[in-house]
Amino acid sequence: MKPTELKQTIKLLYKTKRPGFIWGLPGIGKSSIMNQVAEELGIGLIDIRALLRNPVDFRGIPAVDREKWLTKWVRPEELPKEGKGIIFLDELPSAPPLVQAACYQLVLENRVGEHEIGKGWIAFGAGNRETDRAVTHIMPSPLANRFVHLELEFNLQDWIAWALKNDMPMEIISYARYRPNNICVGEVPNKKAFPTPRTWEYVGDILKERPPLEIRYELIKGCVGEGVATDFEGFLRLHEKMPDPDLVIADPDGIEIPTDPKEKGIIYALCGALVPRATKNTVKRIIRFADRLEKQIQGGMEFSVALMFDIMKRQKELVNDENVIRWVSRHSDVIL
Repeated sequence: MKPTELKQTIKLLYKTKRPGFIWGLPGIGKSSIMNQVAEELGIGLIDIRALLRNPVDFRGIPAVDREKWLTKWVRPEELPKEGKGIIFLDELPSAPPLVQAACYQLVLENRVGEHEIGKGWIAFGAGNRETDRAVTHIMPSPLANRFVHLELEFNLQDWIAWALKNDMPMEIISYARYRPNNICVGEVPNKKAFPTPRTWEYVGDILKERPPLEIRYELIKGCVGEGVATDFEGFLRLHEKMPDPDLVIADPDGIEIPTDPKEKGIIYALCGALVPRATKNTVKRIIRFADRLEKQIQGGMEFSVALMFDIMKRQKELVNDENVIRWVSRHSDVIL
């Protein structure tokens, strides 16, 4: 399921107090989604990496009651008694089978030995699949049967909406529209670097620092791999060929724009450059340019809708602008 659907599902499972397990590629956003859900619900999130634990760690350490001469287990601080939230067993399949087995009672009964967990808490897990070239162990069937199993899949539109909200560079968002298959691999390749939402976030952080051209490619290659990095570097160089976005705003009806379908990458780059320039003073002219794209460019509706969608997502103060409202009304059959 796509990320927006997964978030809805997790919220429903939390409400019904049924533990869920998220399977997915490395770097696809499993941990990030859990953090987003906890924040949106206003609840706590306790991240426990089972891979780093021994089987007895969940129960605490033994201590002697010298009056009764009995052994008691000192409760681990991370096991909550009060409040509400999610105990997140991240990377659980990477933990050895005995550590996974130690989670049986925590997942099903909300307790570990004599330590009861607060009623407002529920356990969730996440991890990579056996086919993902990750360090994984087969999940014991008794533990697997305690979870509702969910598989996270990459969705371009969900990722673009996240990227706009989180201030990713527009060059990356434009490239995602231009080469949607290069944002996340379908299967993990036998390579050290490959594209995922996580590694593109790394690229975004790098681009914000404006690295020198002589090292930029190597940095990008180290994040998303050689082939995708080469293609993305070529896309970045398209910015040198595109019309000046400020001149587009100054003369949206008259400025020359490429119409050859082979040069559509330039239009994607130009639309991306216009998004951060959209203000109450410029949006009317940008909409005129978007209308022109629809009429003069093959597949122009795609560019026009992408441009206005990105503006409304990133420049939220323009959603109620009268020019934007009129554009949305004229395109309601496409965007609603």
